[in-house]
Order: sequence, then structure tokens, then C-alpha cells
Amino acid sequence: MRNVKVITESTADLPKEMAESRGIEVIPLHILFGEKSCPDDGCLKNEEMFEYVEKTGTMPGTALVTQGRFEKVFEKWLNEGYDIFFIGMSNSKSEITVQNAVAAALAVTTAANIERARISVVDSLSYSCGIGLLALEAAELAGRGASLKEITQHVLALRSKVHASFVFDTVKYYHMIGMVSKFITLVGNAVDVKPMLVMKSGTLVDAANLTGKDYINKYYERVMKDAKNIDPKRIFVSHCLIADSAEEIKERLAGEYGFENVIITNVSPANARNNGPGMLGLSFIYK
Repeated sequence: MRNVKVITESTADLPKEMAESRGIEVIPLHILFGEKSCPDDGCLKNEEMFEYVEKTGTMPGTALVTQGRFEKVFEKWLNEGYDIFFIGMSNSKSEITVQNAVAAALAVTTAANIERARISVVDSLSYSCGIGLLALEAAELAGRGASLKEITQHVLALRSKVHASFVFDTVKYYHMIGMVSKFITLVGNAVDVKPMLVMKSGTLVDAANLTGKDYINKYYERVMKDAKNIDPKRIFVSHCLIADSAEEIKERLAGEYGFENVIITNVSPANARNNGPGMLGLSFIYK
């Protein structure tokens, strides 16, 4: 039986060392500054991106992973004798990503005259660390010698158990990329609304509108109402430029619920451009 290579994209927000230690290849998106392009691989810091936004009043664009890029990565691992498991951003967030991966899988297997079943492409139905959690599950099985079919079945069974939610300090950046109307932005800023969004069946939906400087604690308390049903295996606390708040949440998760494997990650610029400074998210898998 062939070994399986697990691949994801930079929107999975996996810490670089964690991905590398588990043999996960992370394909970066690209951040676009006019005609300039920077890979979303850690070379660009969120601070630098938001300095650019404040200076120019313009939000950088993003370029998703192209079919051609997928083909090169898939060909590399097929040539080394691996089967391939790719998990990407929810279709509803970026339909092109999964489509490009599917098209690339078909192209490279057809060109090499090998079974299409040697590449599995899975829509995570999630976002940010929700993707990362599933990639880690896949990598664990791959490390134990599981087949591509076994890994795919396991991840598909887990998708509906993934919780990925986020609270935002401002709706300004969602307005800048056209995600909310200017009216909502103005009203939100006027009443100090901190929107909370949750992934549901692959779509980010409104869960609550929180207010006040303690919005992170309010968010945490809402999410943790169902703490008894959380799998303690690992929990991600993602954030955008609020490391101290993320550390406080990590301490609460350990002190109040005994969760020991809590991983803090600063979201990549590709996600940060949507969220803005002051975003915090919690991602985990239910039992």
C-alpha cells in the first residue's frame, strides 16, 4: 500500500512548525499589492499589511491556488510514489479552490495514465483552523500507514463535527472587500457591534452581535456553553494581532475546563485581510 501525502492551503492557518513536523505540505495563496505579489507563507506580516491598508486606503487582493500550481504539486508527489489527500477551503468561501484542485487531479492522472482515485480532494466545509484540524487528522492517519480511502472516509465523517467560529472587533475590513454593505458598517461602528460568525455546513453565518470592550469574553462564554461535548484532543485559538487576548483564552480553557492541548495561531494575511485586527476564533472538533 502506498504512503499518503497530506496537502492543504495557507488559509488552514496551521503553524509552520506543526505542519512541517507532521509532513503536511501547505500551498500558499498570494497577497496582491497592485502588480506585486507576495506568497502567503509567512514572509508578509499582518502588521505590514494593515500598515499598507491604512496608508493607501486600499485592501490588498488575494490570488487563490491555480490549477497549474496544483498540478505541479500533485505531479511531484505522484512521481515520488505517494497517493495524495488534499483538503481545502469551503466551497462557499472559495469555490475556485476546490474546483481547481479537482481539475488538476484529473489532468495529472490522465496525463500519467494512472487511477484518478490516487488523489482525493475534499471540501473541508470549514475555514481557517477548521481546515487545519481536519488536515491534522488526515496527517495522523497517514503517519500510521492508513490508506487514502481510509483517510478520506475518516475526514468526511468528521466534517460535520468541526466547530469554527470567530468574533470581530470591526466590520470595516469586511466592508472593504465587499462582504457587508456600507450601511451595516456605519451602523456597526456607531453602536460598537462586534459580529460573531460561525461556520454552518460550509457557510459563515451570523451567530450574534456582541458589544463592548469585553466582546472576546462574551464570545468565549457563548462558545463554551457546550464545553462538555468538545473533544479535548486539540483546540485552536486563532487571532489577528491580539496575542495577549489569545493567551488569556488559552489559560481559561486550561483552568476552567482542563483542556491541555490548546494551540495559539496568528491567522495568515489571506485570512487577516477579511477579519481585521482584533479578531479571535475558536476551532475544535466535537465528540
